[in-house]
Amino acid sequence: MSENDKRPGAGLLAVGRISRPHGIRGAVVVERMSDFEGRFAPGARLMLEAGGKLSEVEVENCSGHGDRLVVKLAGFESRNEVERLRGALLEVPEDWSPALADGEYWPHELEGMKVVSTEGRELGRVSDVLENPAHETLLVSGGEPGEFMVPFVSEFVLEVDPASRVITVNVIRGMVPEP
Repeated sequence: MSENDKRPGAGLLAVGRISRPHGIRGAVVVERMSDFEGRFAPGARLMLEAGGKLSEVEVENCSGHGDRLVVKLAGFESRNEVERLRGALLEVPEDWSPALADGEYWPHELEGMKVVSTEGRELGRVSDVLENPAHETLLVSGGEPGEFMVPFVSEFVLEVDPASRVITVNVIRGMVPEP
């Protein structure tokens, strides 16, 4: 569950953001937004959104660089060429994403869903899905109790109903701010 930054209506999922050039031969440092193995493998095709334009690019090579990647995109040969790509998104069409197992969801599918307690009390809507080492966490906001977080684990998230866009949660003491 981590190809997460869907642009509404665009049908594209952001899988990385270019933070800066790396070296002098056209490589860039990419903040990874996807944990799909092979997304940045040599030969992988991505959509580059830079300066309001969208173009298809191919990954020439990729290596790890701490928690980021150093990616060389085909056709970019100098630091000057990639300097303008700072902040640019690397995206894929939604249908290029791998199928998920039952009970798994892309973060963009959960965002905006209504969150209710087991008693039916509306608590707000999912405003973000935060990636953590152990599990994802739903950030819920816009409801009467204020902003709070729900670990996306079966102990707390009892049901996700994509058809009605409702998530039912088991609220424990201290999870939701008291009015």
